[in-house]
Amino acid sequence: MKTNLFGQFLFVMLLMVPGIAITQDNYFTDPRDKEVYRTVTIGSQIWMAENLRYKTKESKVLKNKKNRYVIFYDHSYKTARTCGEKDQYGAQNISCKQLEKNGRYYEWEEANTVCPEGWHLPSEDEWKELFRVVSGDSEVKKSNNKVGRELKSVNWVDGDSGNDPSGFSAFGSGWATYRNIKDLGYKAIFWTSSNEIIGSKVIKGYHLNVTIARYNDKAEIDGGMDGYGKSVRCIKD
Repeated sequence: MKTNLFGQFLFVMLLMVPGIAITQDNYFTDPRDKEVYRTVTIGSQIWMAENLRYKTKESKVLKNKKNRYVIFYDHSYKTARTCGEKDQYGAQNISCKQLEKNGRYYEWEEANTVCPEGWHLPSEDEWKELFRVVSGDSEVKKSNNKVGRELKSVNWVDGDSGNDPSGFSAFGSGWATYRNIKDLGYKAIFWTSSNEIIGSKVIKGYHLNVTIARYNDKAEIDGGMDGYGKSVRCIKD
C-alpha cells in the first residue's frame, strides 16, 4: 500500500510538538454506510478526527441548493453567504470542499446512540483528558482552557485558523436549530454524554457540550439544550 506523503509530513510535524503523544493517522470505515473517517490517537485515546456523518431519521444536515451550500448566520446583519465566497464586508466564507464532510447534527438523546459499534459519545471526563494531554496541564477547568488553537483545523474562515498539532481538526461546523444552521464557520460545538449539574442539581433538558470558537483559543465545556442539533465526535471504547 502506498504511503500518503501528506500523512507522512503531518506525522513528523505532530511528533515535533512537545507534550502531545500522537500516532500516525489511521482510518475507520463505518460498516453501516461505508463512510470512511480519519482517526487520531492522542495520549491513550483514539478519536474520530472528523464529524460523524451517519444519517438517521432525526439528524439534520446542511442544505445543498443547486450544488451550492448556502450558509446562514445569526449575526446582526442577518445575511446568507455561499461557501467559498465573500460577503458584503469582504469576509471569506468557509470552503465548499470542507463542507462536503461537515457531518450531521444530532439532538442529545440520539447523539448517545449514533456512534458505530466499538465507539461511543465521549463524556465530560474524556474531553477533559483530551484537553489535559493537548495542553500538557495536569489540571483542566471547564473554561479558559487554552487548547482551542491546538484542536482547530487549519481551514477556518478568514485565515483565522488553528495550527492543529493534535490532529483533532475541529472546524466551525456550527449548530442546528429547528429551522437552520447557525454560527457556521464561527463555532464548533460537540455533544458530551454528561449531565449539566449546577451545585448538586441535575438540570433537566440540558447536557454538556464542548465549544471551540473562531475568535479565541478556548475549548469550553458548558450546557446546551438537548433539542438543538450539535456535532458528534466519537471516541473508541
